Amino acid sequence: MKAQVKKPAQKPLISIGMIVKNEEKTLEDCLKAMSPIREAVPSELIVVDTGSTDRTVEIAERYADKVLHFEWCNDFAAARNVSLEAASGKWYLYLDGDEVLEENCTPLIEFLKTPNNPYKSASLLCRNYGDEARTVYSDFRMIRLHRRTPQTRFEGAIHERIAAYNVPTKDLPIIVHHTGYIEGIHESKRRRNRKLLLLDLEKDPDDLRTLRHLLDTYGMETLPDIVEQNRIARKIIRISEESDGINTEWLYAYYALVLSAVNRREYAAAQQLLQEYYDKKGEEEFAADINMSFFKGMVSFDNHDYSAAKKAYLDYQRLCALYWDGKLNTPDVYSMTLPQLHPYPHALSCYATAICWQNEGNYPEMKGSLERAGALTEKTLERADASLMTEFLYAYEAEDFSRLAGLLGEASFLQNGEGWKVFAEWFEKRFEQFEERKKDACLTIAQTDLQNPFAQLCRLRTAQTREQAQELLEQLLDDPDAVKTPLFADLLYATVFYQFDLQHTLSALDSSLVERYWETLAKQRPDWPELLDTYLMEHPLQESDPPVCWFWQTRLMLSLLLSPEPDTKVLFQQPWLDEERFASLAQRYLDAMTHYCRMVYQPAMLLPENRVALPAEYRFVIGWQEAEALQKEQGDSACLQRLGEMLQEFPLMNRLIGLFTARTRQRLEAQKQQREEFEALAENVKQQFYRLASDGQIAHAAQILESYRALCPDDPELLLMQSQLDGPRYTLES
Repeated sequence: MKAQVKKPAQKPLISIGMIVKNEEKTLEDCLKAMSPIREAVPSELIVVDTGSTDRTVEIAERYADKVLHFEWCNDFAAARNVSLEAASGKWYLYLDGDEVLEENCTPLIEFLKTPNNPYKSASLLCRNYGDEARTVYSDFRMIRLHRRTPQTRFEGAIHERIAAYNVPTKDLPIIVHHTGYIEGIHESKRRRNRKLLLLDLEKDPDDLRTLRHLLDTYGMETLPDIVEQNRIARKIIRISEESDGINTEWLYAYYALVLSAVNRREYAAAQQLLQEYYDKKGEEEFAADINMSFFKGMVSFDNHDYSAAKKAYLDYQRLCALYWDGKLNTPDVYSMTLPQLHPYPHALSCYATAICWQNEGNYPEMKGSLERAGALTEKTLERADASLMTEFLYAYEAEDFSRLAGLLGEASFLQNGEGWKVFAEWFEKRFEQFEERKKDACLTIAQTDLQNPFAQLCRLRTAQTREQAQELLEQLLDDPDAVKTPLFADLLYATVFYQFDLQHTLSALDSSLVERYWETLAKQRPDWPELLDTYLMEHPLQESDPPVCWFWQTRLMLSLLLSPEPDTKVLFQQPWLDEERFASLAQRYLDAMTHYCRMVYQPAMLLPENRVALPAEYRFVIGWQEAEALQKEQGDSACLQRLGEMLQEFPLMNRLIGLFTARTRQRLEAQKQQREEFEALAENVKQQFYRLASDGQIAHAAQILESYRALCPDDPELLLMQSQLDGPRYTLES
């Protein structure tokens, strides 16, 4: 069945010629995209098949006016000329089966209908995609529309072209989407092309155009390919400089050399090549300068030469603007691949330039660079370390939060609606501690009509009333995205600050993330530890409360006793947590853990032979109970020995154990001191007794003996002292 576009009765204004082979995946989209042109002007479609074995011919026959067959002979120009010879239109447009015109072809249609058209050719913007998602691409202008004359012929066995450019040329703002260089497909084409190009080189080893295209058949993944690519590029440069000097091949060769060095992160080599390039080309500007100025900016920026990076990036952005405005009409504009025209590298250059201005303290210019970066995209959001990091750096240092709401809104439409999480993560990194700037930044977001969870969190952080805070808290606790994201630690903070039901909040949160919540709070909210401890003291649990309540109570207490940093476990060193308050908190924690263990474990599990199955924290509590029992039964020395064993077994509890070890030692030391003082006092009393007895002051001596007997009834020397009253008298000397 023919296509819906019927062949007009009048002579075609335009002939569309194609050569195809096994293009069934893309051909129908390609042919459908031509419909606006074919419906608007008299046209004909000529498809030349070079040996398809799939449904290509069947698809072509539904759309084309002529389907011709050509026996493949490793010569693309020969195949193209078959379609050209069959053409009868005034204009000739040629496309491939993996090239699809954009939907709006109006500029091309208007060009064809222009009376007394002064142009002899027209270029289209070819967009070569490197991935299936079409996020990676490079642009270049290709002259594909020619005024047909008897002399119009293709040449070149590969990368064929019309023998002589027809000038002047009109640059049409129409994109042709090309998927032929997607990874995988590209590799097979590179191998095919290399074979044909090497055959061409046998005829003319110094042909610059063939050498330039041969460059593209070597990748940058293996050292042999890199070495061969660099050799060919140097050969192109040498031949060019020995003949006509700078040409499009010379420009492309330097681009290939710099790209290779940059990809290998050999920045010294890249800088040397860039210096060579700029010295040799002089002041004349080329489309290739778009790529080279970008590389110059990137290398300088990575080397922290921000002044040179800023200059190069600004030049790159200027050249991009000229190109997009159609004002960069240089000799290489129709042949130079320009991957740096992609919005992504342009945006990265703007973020880098913003950092350069920030280093100079020039915040108005920094803001201007951020504005030129444009809206967030999937790719720039993926590089949040460049995009959002720079945005938040500006907002923080310049205290200008005007861009934040818009950025959050843009992020919310990316990554399947999950982009706001990336925004929130980087926002919290820059505005880490909740101080005045963070409050103002949150207020800016809170005042918008954005309804994503982070915007709601900002409203909770800046709530004006307790009632408003409670409503927002309940909304967020019902939102799975909030309760499963550790960034929402302020749900706990708001609960404690406003004296809401803590157990209710904890029950709504993802239990696996709760510890990360309070780790975050310990960094961001300086008043959090004291606030939490005060809340826990003012809201003690009852013995009848369920085990889950006691579990979270002990976890919260432990979060205060231990540092939030899992790598060091350094204890809080906050002014509020003095020794007395720490001891009080520690005792409350131990009492709560003891109660919890009794609630959830059978007595048999607490026996020494079964404890190995218990979590370390619970074994610690049991060990603590044993230490307390030893203290009561055998004294402080036995307790001290058990605490020493526990310190070896539970090193993370070092301060807790250390506190009670120190107190036990203080008691022992105090007891020893008291004992020594008492013994010295007793010795003085006895000496006084013997002196009185020796002097015959028996009544006074007897009184002292009775008092001493009441204090030290077990002193064996009491018998000797009594004998001094009952028997012979001894002097002190005797």
